[in-house]
Amino acid sequence: MAISSFPRLFKDNDKKVLESPFSRIVDLWFLCVCLGAYQGKSKDTKDHYRFMDGSVLKDDHDKIANLEIIAISVSGDETIIERSSDMLRILNGFAYHGIEVVFSGLTSGHLEGLWNLTDHLENKVLKS
Repeated sequence: MAISSFPRLFKDNDKKVLESPFSRIVDLWFLCVCLGAYQGKSKDTKDHYRFMDGSVLKDDHDKIANLEIIAISVSGDETIIERSSDMLRILNGFAYHGIEVVFSGLTSGHLEGLWNLTDHLENKVLKS
């Protein structure tokens, strides 16, 4: 099963929230970033596909603020938010770690993706 099956990319898929719990790919990416940051684990993204460039977040001010806080706390440099490529390198590194956690959660268990992910995050991530 591919990770691309979990975002609901089409309007008619809104009824399938239990199987595809993310409205947009950026929502999946955001959770992955947050998990990587929470666990303090990152992967090198130098030779990888560009996971996210940030342009889809232009109107999502709450997510932008949270991502800036993560980048500042990791780099120790408040000016990193002026260097989007440096900031995204940090965030994508966390996302590359987090995607493994999320995919494992979505596909483990015998329930729909949302419930499997919830159980996985509660029992394996937050309690570790």
